[in-house]
Amino acid sequence: ILMYMDRVYVIQHGVLPVYDLGLVLFKTNVARHPIIKERLLISLLDLIHRERTGELIQRSLIKNITQMLVDLGVNTRSVYEEDFEIPFLEATRE
Repeated sequence: ILMYMDRVYVIQHGVLPVYDLGLVLFKTNVARHPIIKERLLISLLDLIHRERTGELIQRSLIKNITQMLVDLGVNTRSVYEEDFEIPFLEATRE
């Protein structure tokens, strides 16, 4: 049903495909929820700091989370840049 909707309804009405709409909804309601967004950033920065101080961490966790932020940009890197890259670079300067 959803594949048919993507092929017919989405094209006729010029709206986002179902997958992209799901990403937008997840970004808006989960990833950019103020509490979750802050905890995610703090956790990422903490993991990076711990690795820089010699502690063994799960690199795949950082990789998967940053990839999720890139994917949530829906054809742009805006979510990754705004939610992680800019705060990361600021924290690195300190």
